[in-house]
Amino acid sequence: MSRVKSETRQLTEGVFVRFRPSDYDEIRQEADRRGISVAQLLRETTLSSVRSTSLRAS
Repeated sequence: MSRVKSETRQLTEGVFVRFRPSDYDEIRQEADRRGISVAQLLRETTLSSVRSTSLRAS
């Protein structure tokens, strides 16, 4: 899923997360499998999890 440049420029907040090398390799392999960046994979999976949790809590 490719982002349009103007959409990418709207991403202004950042976080730094550390992973064990084996965990990072697993994450990178999944991102590669999906054809997206590690950052995009983390954004998508995190937001999906947070949003589904929020819906269940409502």
